Amino acid sequence: MLRLFLAVNAIAASAAAPADTFGSWYFVADGNGTTPSTSAQDPAWLAGAGNFVSVAFIDPSAIDSVGDDALPTAFRDHVGALTGAKLTTMFAVGGMVFSQKWTFLASAARARAAAKVCAGWAKRYGVGIEIDYEGPDGGYGGWGVTWDGVSTLSPAFQNLAVFIEAFREEVPFGSGLLTLDVYASQGGGPCLGYFLNRYLPGMPASNPPWVKSGAAVGLKAPMLDHVNIMVATGDSAEEAIGYLDGYVGPSAKVATQNNPVGISAPLPEGRAAISLISGHHCAALDADMAKVIAHVKQVKAKGIMTWAIAPFGCEHNTDPLHIGDWDCQYNASCPGLALAKASLLGK
Repeated sequence: MLRLFLAVNAIAASAAAPADTFGSWYFVADGNGTTPSTSAQDPAWLAGAGNFVSVAFIDPSAIDSVGDDALPTAFRDHVGALTGAKLTTMFAVGGMVFSQKWTFLASAARARAAAKVCAGWAKRYGVGIEIDYEGPDGGYGGWGVTWDGVSTLSPAFQNLAVFIEAFREEVPFGSGLLTLDVYASQGGGPCLGYFLNRYLPGMPASNPPWVKSGAAVGLKAPMLDHVNIMVATGDSAEEAIGYLDGYVGPSAKVATQNNPVGISAPLPEGRAAISLISGHHCAALDADMAKVIAHVKQVKAKGIMTWAIAPFGCEHNTDPLHIGDWDCQYNASCPGLALAKASLLGK
């Protein structure tokens, strides 16, 4: 069994320019069957509203069952325009609606096959892959925490580790992005801390002395480029900053002997992005966004992601892509995101 490692001595982080990312999740599909009926145009303002976009979502069970054909038609329709606009583009796998659909985690062989499919998309379309695992913590990803502070990784999450490592066999670190979404609070998905400890550059490489058993696995190798801290409810600057500080800087909630599940050290500079809600920040560069931008710069975080630009979800009664977090009055114009991008990135 793999063991959660909790280390105290950090190694040097590889180079990652802080505050180099401003972008959005772009909701154009929900699995293979629910897509726009035509190849709809992307908003004209989208390319100026960020330098990064994550196209959502791919059903993990479809990857498991139909392989390459799991890629939604809408992804194929939009990816060329997005990459052509010089937006760093990701394909997001998972999401809340597919929280029960990670069937390829049933075995190492199926996880490896899914990784090969995703790597094929990455190479064919020039995109990265975003892992948005949102449960369940029980069943697919339960933890058993023993009295001596050693946490055992569930079989399914061992297979998620297989997926990550198999993807990197096809797309080596540095040649294509692989990112992971984490809950705003570590307690929302404590199992995910394992992957930050294991694969995020600059994390500690050895176990602390209070770990009395289990393999001293440490940082295996850089495989994840960065993590996205998902803020799903409150959107105030104070809440977003508090969640970011739970992962970075001196206030980070680092694992201890009495609370052994979590990150082993504050995340290195440039390895964590915080999220806000797109539709709340379209009208102008408001005070909350300005405060978060200032804090991201101060702690040298990766940047800011916003959830979610969703222009194809505006007909509440007829459009299955409708999401409540997007305000459809901004379909034609969303100047606030462009102003935020310029403020964060200086361009």
